[in-house]
Amino acid sequence: MLRQHHHRFPAGLPGLILSLLVSLPVTAHAHFMWLVPTSDQKNEDQSVHLIFSELASVPEADLLKLVEQVEVRQLAGKQLSDKLPLSKTDDGLLVKTAGSPSPLFVAEKVFGVRERDGKSFLLQYFAKSYVGREHPLWPDSGTVPGWKLEALPSINGNSATLHCTWNNHPLPGAEIVVQLDGDSSIEGKTNDNGDFTFSFEK
Repeated sequence: MLRQHHHRFPAGLPGLILSLLVSLPVTAHAHFMWLVPTSDQKNEDQSVHLIFSELASVPEADLLKLVEQVEVRQLAGKQLSDKLPLSKTDDGLLVKTAGSPSPLFVAEKVFGVRERDGKSFLLQYFAKSYVGREHPLWPDSGTVPGWKLEALPSINGNSATLHCTWNNHPLPGAEIVVQLDGDSSIEGKTNDNGDFTFSFEK
């Protein structure tokens, strides 16, 4: 089984983007589903772009058709909103909502059963984005209804820890890729407690 989980951290952290992959190694030219905050994220009118690409910073227009039917919602008070409308732009599928009580956007896509090297697996993508600096809201993001795979961030100075769970149990050995500003990245695996800690510069 391959499940990909994407987090986009708040603006207070310099462009940190997480990819969490479970059970299968990342292959060359892997594509992911991303929810990327738009440039007007500091305004009251919050919005994100949904894209399917190798990197969150490089939308691939010809792949948008793969995620056009994805249901994007906001999470507020541990409750999911109604499905949010999507509109196609040069930067991806724009997901926009005004006056939302929560900056947490979530999306899920099941691509179905695939085969690789003679083995069958379920390919399923999760994406989550934090728009703004609302750190107190992060705990709510760990309770998305129906999600089995979760990665909950916490910040301590210039370091961040991701607590990864599967069915609410710690997930050891999950492969982590944190994309920093530019092309640099940090890679590693969660420990026996399902935690992965890394440092960054503010």
